[in-house]
Amino acid sequence: MVVLLKTVREKYPAKLFLVILLLVIPALLFSPVAAHPPSGLSLTYNSSTSELAVTITHAVRDPADHYIDPVEVRSGGSIVISANYTSQPTTGTFTYLYTVPAKTGDLLEVNATCNKGGSLTEIVQVTAGASAVRSGIPPILLLHMGLMTAGFICIATSAYIARFQRKWTPWFRMHKLFSHTGAAFIVAGLAVAVYMVGASGGPHFRSLHGIIGGGFALALVIVLTMGIGRAYVKHNKPLLRTIHVYMGYLTLALMAGNLLLGLSMVFG
Repeated sequence: MVVLLKTVREKYPAKLFLVILLLVIPALLFSPVAAHPPSGLSLTYNSSTSELAVTITHAVRDPADHYIDPVEVRSGGSIVISANYTSQPTTGTFTYLYTVPAKTGDLLEVNATCNKGGSLTEIVQVTAGASAVRSGIPPILLLHMGLMTAGFICIATSAYIARFQRKWTPWFRMHKLFSHTGAAFIVAGLAVAVYMVGASGGPHFRSLHGIIGGGFALALVIVLTMGIGRAYVKHNKPLLRTIHVYMGYLTLALMAGNLLLGLSMVFG
């Protein structure tokens, strides 16, 4: 078996890389992607009665085993409602009613979490009378998704060039170009994420997606530092290269996992 793998690796390195990327990594990341967040979240707030109606769409087979728990309502960054459940009323769409005192202009953020993983968040601004909002993909979230996806593609391309295209004359220049461009996209995407969380009034790193995002951002800094450092130091270059390579693989894996996790949170 070892001899066979070695032969395949030597004869078809690029194809083996694609097999690993397309099969092994998704298999390792099956658990977070298999999470089943709610697919819809609609909010209606009646200022005359201070009543918030939260309509959730969460399609399940057994609402006693697979359900929404908890539902949190935040106002000004503070949790004003934290409702825990041991089942959900129906196998599809249902509505919870909460009494939430609020004044015109306040932002109410509602987060509905599946007990098996995954969540969906929506925000409604209180207006005079009744105000409503349906879940969707805000333009700023689309911007975040686009920047992070572009960054992942650039970083993956950079890794592919460094691993399999060394006979190509400008490989090193293109490796640097894609890695630095990818890093720029990632920094911009993270900045948008920080802004979104700050605007919602919630704490940062409150979800697994945010924690992994911070982790691969740190790993990316190490990768770039080690790569640039090799050009300026005279000693320990092999060590710097080893750290650069393996941290690069770790960064790529974390980015792939977080990208899939983020998509599962948005699209269910």
